[in-house]
Amino acid sequence: MTEYFEGAGWRTSSRFADRVVMKIDDSTATVTGPRISRSLYRVWIASMKILLAAVPPLLIVAIVLWDWIYLVIAVALFSIQFFILANLGASVLWSFVNFMSATSGKYPSVSFPLSSVKRVTLGRGWDRRGLFWAIPYLVPMINKGSEGHCVTFEAPDGETGKDVVYTLSVPEEKDAAHLVELLTRA
Repeated sequence: MTEYFEGAGWRTSSRFADRVVMKIDDSTATVTGPRISRSLYRVWIASMKILLAAVPPLLIVAIVLWDWIYLVIAVALFSIQFFILANLGASVLWSFVNFMSATSGKYPSVSFPLSSVKRVTLGRGWDRRGLFWAIPYLVPMINKGSEGHCVTFEAPDGETGKDVVYTLSVPEEKDAAHLVELLTRA
């Protein structure tokens, strides 16, 4: 029996986001939706981590040297990281792929055996594999909103064979619980 789940994909290392459809049959799971390239995702995440990591040292230098210019630079870097890279980047990158896929009628898709699915969680746990360090200030708020709806797991990425993090947030808690059940049955 084949079952379908539709929800919001999160910008985790699987690189799927926005409206994602997950199909599960007896032995296989397939994820379909807007997906950016691996290299673009890596650059995006690394840029956010680097800019955010530069802020605390600049604040310390501003205090030690008692020089306001370092404070201004720290605020500017945080603003670039938060407003441009995190928010604008998240919306624009996947929106462009979504537009191109909708225009062509072909959305990226990845299939993997259910037996390869690992570390299935419901709620918290979506920010694994370093994603926390790109947006630590948003994680508590997102965790609160993910309770009962967000299903996260690791499975092959379809390109390299390495495991990546997939996250699907479904509207109904009962559907999320059922998806967890299906992913862990193998």
